[in-house]
Amino acid sequence: MREWIPVSTSPKGRLALAAVKEFGARPFDEVTVVELAAAAKVTTGAPYHHLGSNLGLYTFVRED
Repeated sequence: MREWIPVSTSPKGRLALAAVKEFGARPFDEVTVVELAAAAKVTTGAPYHHLGSNLGLYTFVRED
C-alpha cells in the first residue's frame, strides 16, 4: 500500500506533478532540481526535503 497519497495542491504534490511532466518530456539527466522547483512553485530545497534528491523524485514518479 502506498505510504503517501498525492494532494496536488501540497508542495509534494506539486513537485510530483511537475516531475511527471518534465520527466515525461525529457531524459532524467536534462531535468534539474531548479526547474522542478520553479515549475512546482517551491524552494529548491523542497525536492530534497520531500524526496531526498532529484533521483528520489524521479524514482517516486516512475514507481507510481
